[in-house]
Amino acid sequence: MLNKKIVILFFLSLLFLTPVVQAEDFENPEAFTDYIYSNYAAKNFRTVYNNFAAELKRIFGLKTYVDFQKTNFNKYNLKYTKIDVGKAEKVDFKEIKKNFDYARDFGDYYKLKVKYLLNFDHFGSREKESEKIVYLRKINSDFQIFWDHKAALENKKAINDDQNE
Repeated sequence: MLNKKIVILFFLSLLFLTPVVQAEDFENPEAFTDYIYSNYAAKNFRTVYNNFAAELKRIFGLKTYVDFQKTNFNKYNLKYTKIDVGKAEKVDFKEIKKNFDYARDFGDYYKLKVKYLLNFDHFGSREKESEKIVYLRKINSDFQIFWDHKAALENKKAINDDQNE
């Protein structure tokens, strides 16, 4: 009985003393962006959210983000393919702040163009070549993504308004 307790305590101590596993270390902004878009296309929304800028996570919850993305993916049967990440370009914080009022000035900032083929259902099955500018920050060896969360908040408000009527 005592040996069993010791073994359990040993494994519990290993669990709590083992450092928390961080997301992969990425060599460059392009590799990180490819990782984000691959997870997004695979509907791994929690992984995408976990790589948001810290300031964004403080004002925008995981559940709201995941629910918003699941709703859109299901509603339009979205599929992202042929994802092509362009070359990163360093940008000044002023450009970040202009696009994301929640951003704080620390780290190195980048923007990249991402092109992809978007398949969706809207009055029939369609596909469209699309592109988006992505903004990132690198702090030490970690990259974080910025995202305009206002559409998701408006969508959540609309859903809440519908439920309250």
